Amino acid sequence: MSINSTIKAAVVPIVPICVPHLYAGTEKEYCTFNYTMYPTDFGDNAPGVIGYSVQLHYCLPLNDSPLAKLKLLSDALFSAGFDYPQIVDVTDKKGQHYVLESGWHEVMV
Repeated sequence: MSINSTIKAAVVPIVPICVPHLYAGTEKEYCTFNYTMYPTDFGDNAPGVIGYSVQLHYCLPLNDSPLAKLKLLSDALFSAGFDYPQIVDVTDKKGQHYVLESGWHEVMV
């Protein structure tokens, strides 16, 4: 399963809208995600593992409580094989925005 599919499978039961990069819809609660790939675990001049630095963005209205879903999202990512995420609050006047930062590793075949 690809990293995109893995993220979506973990998130969609909790937050039904989960898309890569940018959400251009009208729903007030949604997730987006992005990641950086990096090679690691080299042998014979080739990477044995591809690492991913993942950011899952959880957005919701200012008046809603995020705590329960942040816990569910963190647990779901961890259960799907990601490192347990660190959460950064980047909320502004337009809405709440939490970034769950995590890692994931894909062993090369």
